Amino acid sequence: MELIEELESLGVDIEEGMKRTLGDQGLYEGMLEMFADEVRTAHIRREDFDSGRLDVLEREILRLKGIAENLCLTPLFNAYVKTLEFLDDGQLHKARDVFIKTLQVQTAIVDCIEQQSTV
Repeated sequence: MELIEELESLGVDIEEGMKRTLGDQGLYEGMLEMFADEVRTAHIRREDFDSGRLDVLEREILRLKGIAENLCLTPLFNAYVKTLEFLDDGQLHKARDVFIKTLQVQTAIVDCIEQQSTV
């Protein structure tokens, strides 16, 4: 399956994402690769929700949320927003639960991007 089709099957709004890059598929795919790099460098772990370093955690999730929004990675964007809402409300366990559930989709999207970029 081609990258675009596979990402669509994961809930990514490719049409809107392509509009944001003025229809330049190469640019969009390059930006997706940069997102995959950002996820790898984010280093967000389950323990971070209990560490008391919420400012660092919020900053990392906020950064991923912004990139996900720009690339129309809708399922990730929505989950990052929900995670941040729970963090802002002091509901750390709920924030962690949402983020952990997000990891499956995040991993699927990043794996898809990485597999296609090595082809």
